Amino acid sequence: MNTSSMTFTHNSTGNGYICYDVKGAGSINKVSLETDIKKGDTFNIHYGNGDTNTPFRKDLATWSGVNGGEGDVTQDLIDSITSSDLYIGTMANSDAFFDKVVEKFNKCECEEPNPTKESMDLKNVVAVDLDHGDHIRHSGRWLALLTECDCCNKPLTMSQGFAFNCPAGIKHVKEDANKRTRTNIKFNSIITSINQL
Repeated sequence: MNTSSMTFTHNSTGNGYICYDVKGAGSINKVSLETDIKKGDTFNIHYGNGDTNTPFRKDLATWSGVNGGEGDVTQDLIDSITSSDLYIGTMANSDAFFDKVVEKFNKCECEEPNPTKESMDLKNVVAVDLDHGDHIRHSGRWLALLTECDCCNKPLTMSQGFAFNCPAGIKHVKEDANKRTRTNIKFNSIITSINQL
C-alpha cells in the first residue's frame, strides 16, 4: 500500500489529547491520541465523509510508535494507521481474490476466450469477495462467475465488479452482490474469502 501521499496536520491539543487531520489514508480523516501514548496503547481513528454511504464514525487502532503523541510522529502515525483493521479493510484490493479464484476454477487457455451465450448466466456465482465486509472499499469488490468457453468448451472464470462505495456493513455488501447478479446468492455454499483459496 502506497503511503507516500499520507499527510498529517496538527489540529488541536488539550485535556491530554492531541489530534491530527489525516489525508491520503482512504476514508480516515482524523486521529486523536493521548499525548503520552505508549507502544501498544489504543487511539481513535475517525473516518467517513458524512454522506449516506460513509457516515462519520470512529474506530480504535493500536499505537505501534515509540514516540509519544507530540514531536515528529509522522512515521509512527503511518505505521499505526496502516496496521489498523480499518485501514487494511478499506484499502484492500479485490484483484488478489479474483486471481486466486481464476487459479482454482479456470481451465480455459485460449488466447481470446469467448464465453458461450448459454453460460453467461449471472446465477453461476462461485465466489464473492466478502473479506473485511464491515469496511467500505473505494476500489470495489469482485464476484466470480463460472462459465464455459465457446472455443475450447472448458470452464472459464469471468468477473463482475460490485460494491463501489456501497454503505459499510456485510449486509450491504451482500445486498449489492445480489443486486448485480439479479439473484439470491447462497453465500454459505460459495467462496467468500481469500483464506478459502
